[in-house]
Amino acid sequence: STYISSVYFDNQNAGYASAIGVVLFIIIAVVTGLMNKGLDKLGWES
Repeated sequence: STYISSVYFDNQNAGYASAIGVVLFIIIAVVTGLMNKGLDKLGWES
């Protein structure tokens, strides 16, 4: 991750790098939420 961030900062694309980080966080949060809902429907403890 340090390599990716250093490349983006060297190219002065810090905004683009942070946008990617936010998008990845949102995707992970959505997937986690869907998995928890699925486990709840199956009666598992998430």
